[in-house]
Amino acid sequence: MQDMARDHFADIMRVLRALPRPMLLVFRNLNTVRCVHMSLGAPADRNLLMARSAVRGWRRLAGHGSSGVTRWITVTWERLKFEVALRWDSLTLRLTSGLLRLLIRFRFLTENEQIRQFLQS
Repeated sequence: MQDMARDHFADIMRVLRALPRPMLLVFRNLNTVRCVHMSLGAPADRNLLMARSAVRGWRRLAGHGSSGVTRWITVTWERLKFEVALRWDSLTLRLTSGLLRLLIRFRFLTENEQIRQFLQS
């Protein structure tokens, strides 16, 4: 990844300069939040929380300007589908990491750098 960034540094800088300043502040704050979150031992599923917040924002935008029942039903249905997909992905990730830890503990699998990074994320 570092090699790729080094090879495309000029393009990356051009994109960053073209971004509005508030967007750069958002990126910077996301990095700060990620660092604090990891320093605290990742007590919450940060990605799940941000996805829910994005869906809430989308719901407000989608429902803005219309008061129809069909619009409410559509937005609620989409939110429900998204929530189920998020929970399914979260469950799959937990089961996979639990299985990996179990296999490593009973020495059916040796831990390598890729597995370590997966389990830490």
